[in-house]
Amino acid sequence: KHASIAHVHWGSTAADLLPTLKQLKIPVIVSYYGWDVHAPERKHWYMKRYREVFERADKLVVLCDYVRDLFIRWGCDPAKIMVWSLPAGVEEYPYRPRTPGETTRLIIAARFVPKKGYDVLLPQCT
Repeated sequence: KHASIAHVHWGSTAADLLPTLKQLKIPVIVSYYGWDVHAPERKHWYMKRYREVFERADKLVVLCDYVRDLFIRWGCDPAKIMVWSLPAGVEEYPYRPRTPGETTRLIIAARFVPKKGYDVLLPQCT
């Protein structure tokens, strides 16, 4: 059976697969997760490839407005970009008032930068 859609995880992988993606006669979706977003800043030749991915892909899935805005500055058609925030679901944890003198401890496996969703997490902690 033939595939009816291609989904490529990681934008840098899509950039490396451009010859194949260009041959496909089916819709292509590319998801960008973080590290791969900044590949053109680490290896400048990726910028040309990313722009080609922007042109070929039918939809680009990004995790935040920051990446959407960056890709638009890099020449991506805004209509192709879908922001799909995948928060941790902190609203599902029951509220528990802090005990006076208690230290709030958070374990976060990410850099402390706005695009990592701290605007969602930190208000839940106050």
